[in-house]
Formats: sequence, C-alpha cells, structure tokens
Amino acid sequence: MDLWVTFIGTAASVPTAGRGTAATLVVRGGSRVLIDCGEGTQRQFLRSGLGLVDLDAILLTHLHGDHYLGLPGLLKTYALRGRTEPLPLIGPPGLASLLGALSGVIGRLPFALEVGEVGPGTVLVLDGARWDAFATRHSIRSLGYVLVEDARPGMFDVAAARALGVTPGPLFGRLQHGETITGIPSMFGRALTGPYGSVGWLTGYESLAQMEKANDAQAADPTMLKLIDSTQGCFVEDVGATQTTLYRKLA
Repeated sequence: MDLWVTFIGTAASVPTAGRGTAATLVVRGGSRVLIDCGEGTQRQFLRSGLGLVDLDAILLTHLHGDHYLGLPGLLKTYALRGRTEPLPLIGPPGLASLLGALSGVIGRLPFALEVGEVGPGTVLVLDGARWDAFATRHSIRSLGYVLVEDARPGMFDVAAARALGVTPGPLFGRLQHGETITGIPSMFGRALTGPYGSVGWLTGYESLAQMEKANDAQAADPTMLKLIDSTQGCFVEDVGATQTTLYRKLA
C-alpha cells in the first residue's frame, strides 16, 4: 500500500514568505490524515498542488496557536463545499474548550466534528492501520503520533518451494498460510514451514542464539527448514544441528 508524507508547513511559530506553520499530510492508501493545522494550511494545500484535500481525520500535537489557527478557515471551506461526512478532530486535553472559544468564528457546520481529547495510546483506526499517540516534552502538554500498520503475511516464494520438491497444489496453500508440512523426499525427514504471519519476524537477528534471547517464546527448532520472508526478499535457510545461522540479511 502506498504511503505519502507531504510537509504542508515547516516554519516555526511565525510563517515566512515561503513556509507555512505546522501541518503535515499523511496519505496511506485511501486514508488522508492531517497532523496539525497551522495558519494558512488550506492555502498551503493549494500551493502544494494537492488541492483542498478532503481529510479523514485531523490530529493536533498540542494547543499552541501555530498548530491550530488554520482550523477555522479549513472547516468553513469544508462547510461551503457541502461536506456531510463526520470529521474526527483529535488532540490533547483542552481541545474541546478551545473549540468552544472558536465556535463564534467557525459557526455552524453541516457535518459532525468528532472531538477526541486523548492521551498516550491508540486514538484512531483507519484502513488496516492505527494511529497511536505518545507523550512528548514541550512547554505545554503535547503528543506525538505514530502510524502502525496491521501485521501482514509474508510473501510465499514459489520458486524456492519448487526447488525443495514441494508439489504445487494443496501443499502450496498450506505453506502460504504458514503451516508446517512434512514428507517431502528431498527434505530428508525434516519439516518445511511457510512464511510467518508477520513480515520480517526474524529481521535483525543474525543467529539462532540472538533470536532465542530476543524472543524465547518463539524459539526456532534448529532441525527445521524455514521458508522466511524478510523486508528485503524471500529465501530458504537450511538450519542443521551443527549450523547456528538462522537468518542473513540479503544485500
């Protein structure tokens, strides 16, 4: 899934001729999330060539003016365009009071503004991913946000499976679902396991001992052949009783 990050505003507390105050657009697949909405954000959208983006959510890091003063104008523009879909607006405690103070400027909206005052933890779930907030250090209470994608199954290396003597058909399906199969003549009695449910589970561990130390609960069986997907490609690593290398990063 495509992921795009556009820095809409990168100036400090005061805008410059070429830079707006804080605003960052994160587009993942079909979801569009704005982090902060400083003064002039909608104009910066137009200057960027993106147009006036219909957002799925707005996340505010903190309640200093250079991070929210673009909200009234953006919300009014959405109203003039006839938006009816609810818009989540999420930020630290005090956000509801701030919006109350701005209500005379914002006026009535034809869509629901779903205000959420949050602390650390999951604050938004969109399109197979979640947004988690964490505390940051600032002169007032503030948050940072991290985008966490749902775990996805690894890729099944058909060529590697064929090379090991696995017959296309039901056995391929079992491997693709991460199951372990036995009885392959070329395997000399050892088992073969398909891709793990989480991509790159073994990434960064160069030896069996390191992997076991990091995660004893999922310690590998050194007698098994593993069909492993990494973030850099798929390969098969033969792990014998006298061999300690379980995973090698590909160049």
